[in-house]
Amino acid sequence: MTLLDSARLLVILAGAFMVALDFFIVLVALPSIASETAATPGQLQLIVAGYGIANAAGLIAGGKLGDLFGRRQMFLGGMALFGATSVACGLATSGLMLVLMRFAQGASGALLHPQVLALLGLNFPGAKRARAFAAYAMAMGLAGVMGQVLGGALIEIDFAGTGWRSCFFINAPIALVAIVLATQLLERDPPSTQGRRIDVWGMVLTAASLTCLIVPLTYGREALSGLWNIGLLVASAVLFVAFMLSQRSRSMAKLSVMIPPELVSVRLFRLGVGTVLVFYAGIASFYFVLGLHLQATLGASPLGSGLVFAVLGAAFFAASMGGAAIGRTLKRPLVEMGALVLIVGHVAQALVASRGLGIAAMLVPLLIEGAGIGLIMAPLVSLALSRTPPQHAGVAAGILSTMQSTGNALGVAAVGLSYIAGLWLPADVQSAHARFAGALGFLAVLALAVWYLARRIRVEAAPAA
Repeated sequence: MTLLDSARLLVILAGAFMVALDFFIVLVALPSIASETAATPGQLQLIVAGYGIANAAGLIAGGKLGDLFGRRQMFLGGMALFGATSVACGLATSGLMLVLMRFAQGASGALLHPQVLALLGLNFPGAKRARAFAAYAMAMGLAGVMGQVLGGALIEIDFAGTGWRSCFFINAPIALVAIVLATQLLERDPPSTQGRRIDVWGMVLTAASLTCLIVPLTYGREALSGLWNIGLLVASAVLFVAFMLSQRSRSMAKLSVMIPPELVSVRLFRLGVGTVLVFYAGIASFYFVLGLHLQATLGASPLGSGLVFAVLGAAFFAASMGGAAIGRTLKRPLVEMGALVLIVGHVAQALVASRGLGIAAMLVPLLIEGAGIGLIMAPLVSLALSRTPPQHAGVAAGILSTMQSTGNALGVAAVGLSYIAGLWLPADVQSAHARFAGALGFLAVLALAVWYLARRIRVEAAPAA
């Protein structure tokens, strides 16, 4: 890549890095947020999952808007909104206010993130494309880990008495610099050849279905009755069916649709985004329970917790950088191999937790887990988007990003049903270790599912190749 390519890549990746960072940076700040704002356990879950809900609900729409009105314009608008809503999060004075601002921040990220993948695909053709997607995956992975380190450091430094609020304020200067550079480095999109009519009904159904799915698994457990929660889950399924029927009828009538039929009819694309959903559900919930286990059970400080995550990040970075060479040497598919490594790491970590051991004993399993994540992430993104028609680059990126964000929210919600429910109640340390070990067993099953799905993609792609 030329120097201009590298500069353009950094500016584009800043959008993905910020959106991913802000899902994870808040994890290490949860105890501080709870102490200062008196946030309830349900609100704490929505501070994390609510961001993912709003993000997931709007990503396909954000990608479609990029296809229609220009990826550069939507990138700049999304970056500006994300910076503004981040400041609003930092100014929140109660748990409820922070939940609402996190929903707004997630929606802003939904406009920004799909433009990142679309711009990468369109600005870096040929061999550059694979390197650009590898850099994207590395940025996403490092954002997850650096969120813990950076969040812990910011809380520990407590600049101007801002404490956990600085975890949000830091986005504002980054967004401002990215906007200035993007206006100089990113070229304007060519005029769209598609009609500019938007499937508003599809957007509403998607957002409503995802919201009805996540709320009962998080805040609804505390604030709503069992009947209400069951009703929301049923409504989620009904709304999803209505969305699918709406898409089919609009397609037959030659009207604009949220998801083009020629895109989702490709089975390998469906398998790819399904694998992304399962993978990110496992990663988000792993980071979530690990951060809480380190602080709430083992008594680590926010900075100390962040430094433990740095061990995970170091292994991730090394595996990401050396993944291609490892694959060529061993002649094995990286995603499948990474999933098996991740299973070994989770099982080893569960054995450590079941014995009630401390942070020192966790470090070796963390290295194995980080390596497994690093081997999977970069090739998985490229694999999922490898058969995307160029004219649908934005909506395809939105679908992939939706799977990432939905996986994040579902993963945190699923673990919350068992782990968080007991974490805030009086319990001895040994039972907390047992809950962590149980969560790791669940994560090992998800990693096994990633291995199976990746193998199916390889087997079915072989005849086409």
